[in-house]
Amino acid sequence: MRRPPNRYFAFKLAAALLLVTSSYVNAATRSRNFNVRINIVKACRVSATAMNFGNMSKVLGTETSTSTLSVICSRGTPYNVSLRAGGALTILNVNLTNPAGNIIRTGLTLGATAGTTSGSHILTGKLVANANPALGLYQRTQTVYVNY
Repeated sequence: MRRPPNRYFAFKLAAALLLVTSSYVNAATRSRNFNVRINIVKACRVSATAMNFGNMSKVLGTETSTSTLSVICSRGTPYNVSLRAGGALTILNVNLTNPAGNIIRTGLTLGATAGTTSGSHILTGKLVANANPALGLYQRTQTVYVNY
């Protein structure tokens, strides 16, 4: 004689629930703490625009040009800008040269040099008079330093 299908189904369902419940009861959980951290350090970045005196046929000695220096440092980091590493040099005479080795002199002057966190600083260049300069592109790569 065959059992009614409802009882058989109920028996299988009860067995499945018992199996699921017993494995859930036997499950274990472990945990472990770990650290999450960050260390903010003093750092500064500097950028500078090009200083361009343009095109001319002679140098009168009155020509000026500027470069804007932008300094961004970690919050609260005091700094100073200089034309010398580790120092506080604000005036510097430099030579611009062309490919043939000819020279045009210029004086560089750094405006306000100190700040905290961020700031803009103006570097001014003034050419020294040269009534008859040789033709060519005169240039130089100049370094500016942020000491912090």
